Amino acid sequence: MLFDTQTAAICACNSSAWAIVCALKKANDTERLIELLTEAFEVGAGTARKDVLSLVKELRSLDMLEPT
Repeated sequence: MLFDTQTAAICACNSSAWAIVCALKKANDTERLIELLTEAFEVGAGTARKDVLSLVKELRSLDMLEPT
């Protein structure tokens, strides 16, 4: 679970979302995040790309991720 102390926004994460969030702390780019998901969760690149982009969009809408 993610909690934004400034806005009190809460975001529940499943295991793949949490893997992305942890990788974002290390400033990984989109392609690396997709690679991490395909390796860790044995999903196709298309599914991983959709999941990464969706989570990044959601985190930005909650002001939990700075735009790049």
